[in-house]
Amino acid sequence: MWERLSKVPGIRCNKPQGAFYLFPNVGSFKKSSQEIADQLLEEAHVAVVAGEAFGAPGYLRLSYACDTATIEKGIEKIRAALTKIG
Repeated sequence: MWERLSKVPGIRCNKPQGAFYLFPNVGSFKKSSQEIADQLLEEAHVAVVAGEAFGAPGYLRLSYACDTATIEKGIEKIRAALTKIG
């Protein structure tokens, strides 16, 4: 997931160190992470948690505790939705 997500324009993401989630930085989109999380849910039907819930504004929390096909499909949906935000 980290490898694919890191290729999405506008996202910066550190490689996880053993967790089952990522915290990508979405600050380049000039919207709050809550606004981005809401947009991803409404437009892409992908559920993520805004970083504000973890004291990390400008970040999203994505779990990768699912199968590879679901992850790949979700990242493509995220990429398409974030392209609209630009």
